[in-house]
Amino acid sequence: MRKLSLTHEPDSLILLLKKRKFLSTMIPNKNRLLNLIVQRRSYLWFYVLIASVCLSNIVIPIVMPQAVGFVKYLNEFTGVNYSKIRNFDSEEHISILSWGEYIPEGNGLGWDGKAYARVCKDFPSILFDEEYRSPRKIRFVPSAFAYLIIKTLSLSFEAKDVVLGFRILDSVMLLLSVYFFLLICKEVGLTERGTWLAFVGLFVNYLVLKAAMYLPVSTNCTAFLLGLMAFYFYLKDSKLGLLLTTLIGLFTWPTFMYVGLLLFVFPNQKIEVCSTGNDFLVCCMSVLASLSYFACYMVFVIVSGVDSYFGGSSIIQSVIPLSLCIVLTYIFVGTKIFLTSYNLLDYKALRANCRLVRLISFVALALCYSAFVKYGLNSQQPPFLWTIKFWTPRAIIQPFVFYISHVIYWGPILLFTLFVWKRIVDLSKNFGLGLFLVLVFSYFLALNSESRHLINVIPVVVILTAKALETYPFNRQECWVFGIISVLYSKIWMLINTTKSMPSNFLEFPWQKYFMNFGPWMSNEMYIVHGIAVALTGIWLYRKIATGSFWS
Repeated sequence: MRKLSLTHEPDSLILLLKKRKFLSTMIPNKNRLLNLIVQRRSYLWFYVLIASVCLSNIVIPIVMPQAVGFVKYLNEFTGVNYSKIRNFDSEEHISILSWGEYIPEGNGLGWDGKAYARVCKDFPSILFDEEYRSPRKIRFVPSAFAYLIIKTLSLSFEAKDVVLGFRILDSVMLLLSVYFFLLICKEVGLTERGTWLAFVGLFVNYLVLKAAMYLPVSTNCTAFLLGLMAFYFYLKDSKLGLLLTTLIGLFTWPTFMYVGLLLFVFPNQKIEVCSTGNDFLVCCMSVLASLSYFACYMVFVIVSGVDSYFGGSSIIQSVIPLSLCIVLTYIFVGTKIFLTSYNLLDYKALRANCRLVRLISFVALALCYSAFVKYGLNSQQPPFLWTIKFWTPRAIIQPFVFYISHVIYWGPILLFTLFVWKRIVDLSKNFGLGLFLVLVFSYFLALNSESRHLINVIPVVVILTAKALETYPFNRQECWVFGIISVLYSKIWMLINTTKSMPSNFLEFPWQKYFMNFGPWMSNEMYIVHGIAVALTGIWLYRKIATGSFWS
């Protein structure tokens, strides 16, 4: 082979660099680009599934007017009333036959969405409007992104265009969520089958496949992505990435302050086994934690008389003792597991895993955030006691309703979470005290039966569940069966807008088709149906843990 001379053939050297180094580094080939995005070719199906669901909900409403016009043309041209044959006579009736349906309230905006749509329309001037003090304008980040999309596409700010803008935004957020999900799975060390299981658990559920596009004008998908990003930057120990993600999260989701604090102050480093050791002390602290909830119940339910939440279900008085026993047992057992796994009462151990400089930086950030919200945005978050007051009865409306609603909303993966919870807690210690404390936070946050409030911590729970389940390897057939069950739970197949007019009572059908997926608004009848379904699914799935197979 002829050698290149650096002195006599500079042009040949430059050509060689362009061909072999520069181009291959700066412009990756098809395989390298594919590996960068999905790591494995089989994971490309993750993007295909999410993109298909999102695009169908974006495209169908756009082509709907053309479909209506075509039907009317057939009526006039042939003299046959095809509308009656197909049982529809308007665009509204056609929409109930497709995935393009959206919530009727506010022409697709929903209740909270009316505030987000107003922020989107008048962004950014409305942020500093002293007369508009809604706490929802604090969560302006998704509205700002939707504003940019609407402006870029030269759309109006009518309800239908705002819905379209948010649907595009939510689609982008979900696709980015898949990307960060795969990065996290790689960092955690999930196998290919474990990654598939985690994907089904995190993306094949009611939120992603149904609710995200049915009620798109919300902060849900943005908070979902930010939760994944915070998890990833924590695993990579990226201080800047985690801080910026938390900063954006503060203006997106109410509980991001607490999650960001735990992940930022307690970095990713394996913690040694440091149990409390004193069984009597553990039991006392567990009892104290249970009594804390009982005190809230006495103050806010018995004394204040809080019974339901904004038109939701009332507490079933006849089974309050059973509901209370379940909640108090849940708190007692959870507290005992956490204190047995790590001595949260040991100040020195906590101080050794805490980064003081990071704590000071985060406190400064929190103070600046609070000052900006109060004096810049002229608004404030709901008081903490107000939140506790209305969240307390949500766990005892019906017995075990908080966990039943989580399984209905997030899918049957959370049944596996319940079965292997102790192993999940032990696994979290391999990734630092921050992740362990996020699990503690999510465990008690789960007492709120409005499942979407777990949205920024659910990635941690589901991915660690998949990691814990690698002790019980799934074959291909079992993965498919679990995927089919998750699709059934997602209700992507269910049409909600089956009538033109909706009742004023959320506990009646067809509204209940939407609200039965949220604990506070789940009717007693649907609670029984969901309870039976979750119990039967749980008994069947537990066979995998007990015997190693669904079928034995």
